[in-house]
Amino acid sequence: MIFLCYVSFCLCLPPASSTPPVTCRCRYTIPLDKRLAADGRGLQEVTINNKFAMLSESLYVAERKAAEDLRVRNQIRKKMAMREKEVRGGAVGWG
Repeated sequence: MIFLCYVSFCLCLPPASSTPPVTCRCRYTIPLDKRLAADGRGLQEVTINNKFAMLSESLYVAERKAAEDLRVRNQIRKKMAMREKEVRGGAVGWG
């Protein structure tokens, strides 16, 4: 059974049941900061592996390189389209 406790009431949800939830009075609630303090998560030191930093840097460089390649490709396509337009325009004018 899952209990979701709020300040004024407690919502009791039976697991995987189709019956409507029942409200009941809570005797007490534990504040979130005290739950986390009892868990000890705040006491752990966060460390980042050097390989993660290298992977992150490599992904950043690859993203910048891909953006640069895309920019160059688009410039070449524009130039080719302009040349094709000039060739077609010239051929139509002579014909």
